[in-house]
Amino acid sequence: MRRFLVIAAAAHSLAPTPSRSARSVARRSTLDRVSSTPSDRRQQRAAENDQKTRQAGLNFWDEHRLEVQAGDGGDGCLSFRREKFVAFGGPNGGNGGRGGSIVLVCDGNLNTLGVARRRTAARAPSGSHGKGSNKHAKAAADAYVRVPPGTVVREA
Repeated sequence: MRRFLVIAAAAHSLAPTPSRSARSVARRSTLDRVSSTPSDRRQQRAAENDQKTRQAGLNFWDEHRLEVQAGDGGDGCLSFRREKFVAFGGPNGGNGGRGGSIVLVCDGNLNTLGVARRRTAARAPSGSHGKGSNKHAKAAADAYVRVPPGTVVREA
């Protein structure tokens, strides 16, 4: 079954780069001055509101829509034991393997959804099929999607 997820990285999870912090310091120093024009006061109020929403953690920096599909389990095998001197040997088919899962991993080295944005779909492989002689199948590997801390995931 395919599902669509919306992944959003919160603004407070961003680690500021030196050039970004230098710009914000310059902007704050100009906003701290008392200004007499109405447009400067509007800009100052907008900056204060922006800062309040960032402190509340209500705005998001990045958003991405991701299609996810977990792997199907493998089919079991239907077989019967057949030996020369064993009458009605009974069933001996193996079970199918577990399908892979989609796992979102929080990576502290990331600060945007740049890695996840390159992927439009995340699909995990299916499990192998069972075989005769009670041979159970191999489970499939999980698929991992790296996201930054503070990421909010919801179903689309």
